[in-house]
Amino acid sequence: MLLQYPKLSESVNVALYDDYIELYRQFIIAYRKLHNDVAAFSLLPERFINEAEPVIDKFLSSFSRTGKSEAADEKLKTITDFISRFYNFTDRTTEMFMEHEALAGRTVSFIKKSAAIKADTTALGPGGLKYYDAIPELENLQKEIAHVQMLADDASEDLKSLAPLWQKISESLHN
Repeated sequence: MLLQYPKLSESVNVALYDDYIELYRQFIIAYRKLHNDVAAFSLLPERFINEAEPVIDKFLSSFSRTGKSEAADEKLKTITDFISRFYNFTDRTTEMFMEHEALAGRTVSFIKKSAAIKADTTALGPGGLKYYDAIPELENLQKEIAHVQMLADDASEDLKSLAPLWQKISESLHN
């Protein structure tokens, strides 16, 4: 039995265009959410460093003046452990920002490509499957958005988990 393929008609191209537009709409929504999440998150590490630095500096200067005691030594170990964990957090966050920046570049390129397809009046003409040809790239970008969103969510959770530890350290340093 021979398989019959429908003749590419205007209605097929319109369906392809509708599929593309829906994917594009979902892509823009996901990218905007990711961009807003990354933009909001970008200020948090710097704000935290600005808050923590004077407290740690104060402790280190008092530690060097008072000499070693068991309590001071334990606080120093706790701070050192916290700083190590914070550096691991910043490394993961830096990776997230770099991947977001690369994604932003690919997104801008794709949006330009999409605008060029839209400007091409033959894009919906018979056999004009330019929208259909762009769908795999759009789907790959959506996968990248999901990956970077996962990195952003993980970084946000990491920062949330560091906050109570910092609060405990900060309180112990003031005592």
